[in-house]
Amino acid sequence: MPPRKKQSKGASSSSNYDAHKFWDEKAEENYAKILNKSIVKERGFDLSFPRTGIGFMITARHWEEFSKPPPDAVISLVREFYANLKVKHDHLKVLVRGKMVAFDAHTINTMYGIPPIMYDEYEEYRAEEVDYDNILQTICIEGAKWRMRDNV
Repeated sequence: MPPRKKQSKGASSSSNYDAHKFWDEKAEENYAKILNKSIVKERGFDLSFPRTGIGFMITARHWEEFSKPPPDAVISLVREFYANLKVKHDHLKVLVRGKMVAFDAHTINTMYGIPPIMYDEYEEYRAEEVDYDNILQTICIEGAKWRMRDNV
C-alpha cells in the first residue's frame, strides 16, 4: 500500500507530504536533509569493573540494562523521529509512523526498569549559588573579566 499523502493547507501551495510519517512539509524536508548524514551508533559501557569510575555510577543507579549496547536501530525510524522533532513535539511526544512516541524521562526510565533517583547530585549542584568570580580567579589569568551576552 503506498504511503498516504496529505494535501498541505494554504491556497497557493500545491506540495504534498506523507502525513503518516511527518508533521508537515518542513519535517519531510528535514528528513531529506538528514537522509545522507551518517549516524553514530551507541556503544554501551564496559561494566567489567563495576566498582570503579562510571561502572560504579551505573551500578549505583541501576542503569545496567540502559548501559548495554543497544540492538541495531531501524535507521529510517530514527531519522523520521529527528526530522519531526526539529519541527514540533507535543509535551515530549513526537510523531513516528503515525503514532505519538513519548521520550520523557519517566517513559525512558520505565522502559529500562530504572528506579527513581532518590538523591540527584546534579540537581543539588544546580541549586547551589555559583561563585563566578571564584571560577574566573581559579581558571583564568589575572585581570580576566566576564563578558556577558544578552539573554544568557
